[in-house]
Amino acid sequence: MRTDTLFYQIFQTFPTLLFELLRRPPVPGYTFTSVEVKEKSFRFDGIFLPPPGNTDAPIYFLEVQFQPNPHFYAQFISEICLYLNQQKWEQEWVGVAIFPNKTVDVPSVSPFHRDLLARGWLVRIYLDEIEEMSSPEMGILQLITCPVEEAAAVVEKIRSVSSEGIILEFIRTVLVYKFPHWSREEIERMFTLDDLRKTRVYQEGREEGMQEGRRSEALALLSRLVHRKFGTLPQGRLDQLQSLSLDRLEALAEALLEFNTINDLYQWLDSINAH
Repeated sequence: MRTDTLFYQIFQTFPTLLFELLRRPPVPGYTFTSVEVKEKSFRFDGIFLPPPGNTDAPIYFLEVQFQPNPHFYAQFISEICLYLNQQKWEQEWVGVAIFPNKTVDVPSVSPFHRDLLARGWLVRIYLDEIEEMSSPEMGILQLITCPVEEAAAVVEKIRSVSSEGIILEFIRTVLVYKFPHWSREEIERMFTLDDLRKTRVYQEGREEGMQEGRRSEALALLSRLVHRKFGTLPQGRLDQLQSLSLDRLEALAEALLEFNTINDLYQWLDSINAH
């Protein structure tokens, strides 16, 4: 599962996390979505749209950048401007760039981009500089970038403030994603038995092998995303979804960002079954 897909799932599940990162009061009613601008083939990692009728709330463009790119800011701002022009958006906007650390950021920022940073229209967030875990959701972001030797301590901090099933599932997903060579036993040792019973994977049974464990985790997260976007699927479609391999689940997670209607999902599933 790609990093941007993982972040998309986190922010869609916990939309107030953006405001926590920005140290701004949360505004209720924001919806998080992925939007493709068709005049040029690119897609934002996510856009936070303000509640309808709230003309004072800005639109937030979110990009997660885990690989060095000297042209990142030029591309990001040009994409924002193209979107604003297409949508005839007249309200304020903020571009939020999330990096694992400063070394991945652009080493030399142009005067134009420095001005945007100074005005607060462009905000940079370095995950390794988050000093305090103000919420379990923030802890999940810290877990993504923390060194391997600190992972157990971060997990313990998260668990000390929350034992919700959804939080535990995200912890396990990040660990499987972050440490693909860890055994299932090594990952499960970070949880108590009581906590494991609250996770979807434990409730569905302990599959044998890391590959099957990763497939179950991907299926659980993808099912939640599908339900949030399209509601409850008919049993036949659920059966199709649950029969997908890990590779196809990850492919569907990417394709889901482009689906506008439930029929798009059905056509994708039917095309897979046809092959």
